[in-house]
Amino acid sequence: MIGMQTSSVLPHFNNSVRELADALSISVQAVYAWGGRVPPLRQYEIRDLLAKRGVSLEEASDQEVTRDAA
Repeated sequence: MIGMQTSSVLPHFNNSVRELADALSISVQAVYAWGGRVPPLRQYEIRDLLAKRGVSLEEASDQEVTRDAA
């Protein structure tokens, strides 16, 4: 799986670490512990959550990787 940036996920949760943490049933501290990259298993959970909302992170993840490679 391509790396997912925390910064590309937060806008889908009103830029709120609290909302992201609540959606995943984890603590805010756990989200902060990720740093800039979402752990692989959490990436799957986030993709599933957003898919239920009709949102895709594929383009956002691809853009992050392209920018990182530059």
